[in-house]
Amino acid sequence: MKNIKLQRVVVLRAVMLLAVLLCGIVIGSVTTVMYKDARLDQRKQKYSLLADRILLGSGKDRTVSFTQLRQEIANYTNANMQDATYSIYFEYLPTGTSIGVNESKNLVGASLLKVPFAMQYYRALEEGKLQASDTVTLQQSHLDDSYGNLYKKGVGYQLTLGEVVQIMLLDSDNTALRVLAETLNSKAGLGTIDEVFSFVDLNYESDGEGATLIGAESYSSILKCLYFACYISKDHSQDVLGLLTQTTFDGRLKRYIPQEGMPTIAHKIGSFGQTTQSDCGIFYEPKKPYLLCIMVNGNDASASQHIGKLSIIVYEYMSNLVQ
Repeated sequence: MKNIKLQRVVVLRAVMLLAVLLCGIVIGSVTTVMYKDARLDQRKQKYSLLADRILLGSGKDRTVSFTQLRQEIANYTNANMQDATYSIYFEYLPTGTSIGVNESKNLVGASLLKVPFAMQYYRALEEGKLQASDTVTLQQSHLDDSYGNLYKKGVGYQLTLGEVVQIMLLDSDNTALRVLAETLNSKAGLGTIDEVFSFVDLNYESDGEGATLIGAESYSSILKCLYFACYISKDHSQDVLGLLTQTTFDGRLKRYIPQEGMPTIAHKIGSFGQTTQSDCGIFYEPKKPYLLCIMVNGNDASASQHIGKLSIIVYEYMSNLVQ
């Protein structure tokens, strides 16, 4: 009997020890998860416009089929855009799944290219070649009345480089672009955006008259480079994307999206006279971020409408996507 009782005591102690160990493992695991979640929450507050995976290596991405969306886009372009030249690229950012229609067709990039100029500016800050507080003065050669209002300030007007970049991105101001390009060239040796293009392995060409031609898929590489903070720092990538969420150009990608359901959108428009109209951006649909870049060669009104129609098709599909 004594042996049996002793065995029972030994077994009971072993069971209790195992329970304690398991409890410790569970508590430790929960604590680790809570700690990681807390860290991710803190970083997402600071870098709300960047990819989760570069913050804590999120492994929650899932495979999604976009066969139906691909067909809906094809149906629209086939029915409504037979006489237009266009380049369209969509990408589901968590997995990289993409849809392209003439995505490699090069059209005039126009003001889309102000984003890589901003990236060069921030690179110059990081290398200590420029300061955001540096003062510049408008010269006659800077003034450009084709887009924006900075030219109205006239020769002799002074502002900081930080203000120049804000005006360039928020208002798509051409005078601000000229000021920035000249400053990057003369003081930082970064007057062209070829370095950015080379870094993201972007395909482009010149039309022989000074215009840069680029396709929707290639241009999307620039936005993704900001989203994943691969060319400039996280802080500066967040800054650029933050400015792009504040633009007031609502007549293209945002055109038909209801205001009450509007996600945060970091986007940049491009316009080349009355021919090529573009809008490319990252849609921060909760837990379903995606990139959409649409370039259309047509008159201003019809091109903007096509961009808006295609954007609402994608938006409605993504909004109804079950998580």
